[in-house]
Amino acid sequence: MHRTGAVTREPIPKNEAWPQTYEDLQPVPVLSVGQLTTAFDDGLEKGQTYRAKIDYVHRCDLVTHEERQRARLYLHLRAPSESGTWRWGQVCGVIELPEAVVRRLSQGAMPQAPTLREIRTDDGSRLAVLDLILEVPATVCVTNEP
Repeated sequence: MHRTGAVTREPIPKNEAWPQTYEDLQPVPVLSVGQLTTAFDDGLEKGQTYRAKIDYVHRCDLVTHEERQRARLYLHLRAPSESGTWRWGQVCGVIELPEAVVRRLSQGAMPQAPTLREIRTDDGSRLAVLDLILEVPATVCVTNEP
């Protein structure tokens, strides 16, 4: 059975200190098995390893009355500073989301925590893939069957 200071009644030994940061509590997850599943342990905007924000814009041109929709995902990664302490960096990537995702967002879909994974191509190249998961409202199907 694994015990931590949060669930044990034993005092912390004098030579140890209570964890002050996430990194003190456990190591930052590293992509070593092809899928980083713990990156959004605190949700889309409060993850401990990376964070993301979706900017959804719906515009109507006043002259042509043409409606346009677009959505972008802004990705933030944690990285060590020159002194070795982990900190949040600037936006490291802006991803234009495809039309199918924009359409679902306009219909009320809620973005869930994405999963970061690695794939290897036939030539051995390594690529990072960010799977964006959407919670889509259910639709009721009515049939005329007796």
